[in-house]
Parts: sequence; structure tokens; C-alpha cells
Amino acid sequence: MRRFSDRARALIEEYGTLGLVVWFSVFGLNLAVAAVVIELGLDWPWLESHVGSASTFAGAYLIAKLLMPARVALVAALLPVAVKVRRRLLGEPTAT
Repeated sequence: MRRFSDRARALIEEYGTLGLVVWFSVFGLNLAVAAVVIELGLDWPWLESHVGSASTFAGAYLIAKLLMPARVALVAALLPVAVKVRRRLLGEPTAT
């Protein structure tokens, strides 16, 4: 398994800053949705056994970490679209 710094460096080399923006945007959205779901009354015994009564943030972070494979797939699908949108907005030539 590669370290986060290695993955981040590879992401920046391939997609530039846009890759990190998409990654952290999806992560932030994932974390926020998990926190809202917990606050609205998510009652899963396994969550309480792993987090206890630590905080909503701890539970949301645990859920976000469990959803990491789905988040990686989502970012992989969104990045090419984000690159095309950025190129279109900035008037850059498209790669062929």
C-alpha cells in the first residue's frame, strides 16, 4: 500500500491541483453527509461499539474511511470530467 504522500504526489503529477481539489471536495462531502446522517438519528450498534460516545465527527470519519474504496472510484470517474470542464472554461486546447 502506498503512503498518502506518494498517492498525492502521483495525483498532482497527473492532474495537477485539480486532482487534489476534487479529492478533498469528495472527502468533505462524504464526511458532511455522514455527520448529517448520524445527527438525524443513525442508530447502528456496530458504530457505537467502535466509536462509543466520542463524537459525531469521529463516527462520520469512521464511515468516511469505510467508504474510501467508493470514494476512490468516484474521484477516478470525476477527474476526467473535471479536466474537460476546466479546459473548456479556460479555453485550453483539448488533448487528442
